[in-house]
Amino acid sequence: QEPGAFPQARAPVRLDDLARSTVADFAPQAAHRGIDLGIDETCETSIEGHADALRILLGNLIDNALRYTPAQGRVDVCIRPLGEGIALEVCDNGPGIPDDELPRVLDRFYRVAGSETEGSGLGLAIVQQIATAHGARLELANRLQGGLSAKVIFKKQK
Repeated sequence: QEPGAFPQARAPVRLDDLARSTVADFAPQAAHRGIDLGIDETCETSIEGHADALRILLGNLIDNALRYTPAQGRVDVCIRPLGEGIALEVCDNGPGIPDDELPRVLDRFYRVAGSETEGSGLGLAIVQQIATAHGARLELANRLQGGLSAKVIFKKQK
C-alpha cells in the first residue's frame, strides 16, 4: 500500500504528543549510536490528519537524521508556530547534504553519493508524499552551524 492511500478519515492529531512518542520509539536506536535525541521545543497543537501517516513522516525524518549524524552527535525535534501555520522540524549536526543535491534527495530511490549508510532512498520521498497529502510542504536546508534541517510546514487550519 502506498503511504498516500490513507484508509482512515482525518482526525485531530496532537503533534506534540506524536513527537514525544516517536522520539521515545527511536531513543534506543539513538542511545545505541551515542546520539543525543530529544525534543528541543514544542507547543501544544493539533492538526487534522492521519495519525499513522504522520508517525511515518516523523519517524522517517528522525531515522534519516540518526543515520547521518555521527556518534556523540545531536538530533532535535521542534514544533513551533510560524506565521503561516505550524512547523515540525528535525535538525541534526551531521554532514548535511551538498547544496546541488538538496532538490534530488526527494526523488524516489535517490541516495547522496558517497554516503556510507544503508537505505533504500525512499524515506524523504515518502515524507514528501505524506506532507503533500496533508497540505503541508517539506523544506530541507543545510544549517549554518552544520547539519541538516528538515522542516514540514502545516498551514493554519480553520
